[in-house]
Amino acid sequence: MNINSEYVSVRQPSSSTAIAKNTAKAVTNFADILQGQKKIAAGTAPAVTETDRNNWRNADFSHMTPKQMRAISKEMHQHGDIDLDAMISLQAIGPLGKAGANGEFIPFTSEEREQIDNTPINYRQTVADQRDNIERMGRTLDPTSAYSMWVKLDQLLGQTTASVAAKV
Repeated sequence: MNINSEYVSVRQPSSSTAIAKNTAKAVTNFADILQGQKKIAAGTAPAVTETDRNNWRNADFSHMTPKQMRAISKEMHQHGDIDLDAMISLQAIGPLGKAGANGEFIPFTSEEREQIDNTPINYRQTVADQRDNIERMGRTLDPTSAYSMWVKLDQLLGQTTASVAAKV
């Protein structure tokens, strides 16, 4: 199942019982997501091998899954190569949820989240695109754009085996 190409028609529930069932289901799915985030924070989520994490400079950032990025960015932060903002920014790349009929946030189901977490993303290109967008909007001097962080991340992910001189 590819969630990017599957569309489902949305109907408004006609009774308060249907609304309660839908709300309970959404709460359950959200609880699943929170549970998954707790596992990730505790470091118990499966990710890349220990060798890959220790050699993150050799990683292929152009073809990496979100699971791998969570582990590697956490390792990069623990070793002082990036700061907390950069780690969170890398981990937040990709879809976070869906929009409901009224624009409300609907978290992904466990199955959808698993599929997304195992789908490779080109992080090098995504970071470069973010930097380019800030430049295109003329916000390079705006401190709220985090432009300098994106530039440093772009340089960092573009490196392969060279050592990192500047801390992000």
